[in-house]
Amino acid sequence: MQEDDLAAAFRALAEPRRLRTLRLLLEAPETMCGCELADVLGVADYQVSRDLATLRGAGLVRDHGRTGTWVHYEPVTGTPVADAVAALVRASTMHPDDRARLALRLELPEQVGCVLGAGHPEMLTAFAGAGLPQHP
Repeated sequence: MQEDDLAAAFRALAEPRRLRTLRLLLEAPETMCGCELADVLGVADYQVSRDLATLRGAGLVRDHGRTGTWVHYEPVTGTPVADAVAALVRASTMHPDDRARLALRLELPEQVGCVLGAGHPEMLTAFAGAGLPQHP
């Protein structure tokens, strides 16, 4: 395992939101686009984009493809650093709101797919109806 690669991974995960982002990607059954992550985390698209760029630069996530302007992301697997970091992240406790918000976001892909973008009123209504905060 390269020390520089491991140090880059730890620097990337020093920001709690980036750690939560990686955890969401590890939990998701499929790839996720930035707007889906923004909805679950309750933050602006640009913040998620910056976080994903940092995680990508550290070799922890990769873009899986595009749908129009939406880029889909997945965790990197198969490298010693990515696999070790993924094991550590999976062993940590997931923020309870993140788990609930992820489940809701993934439940409604037809009505609130990423083509509608982050913060779509239907998604915000679903979060509110479930008693989840707008911005955890």
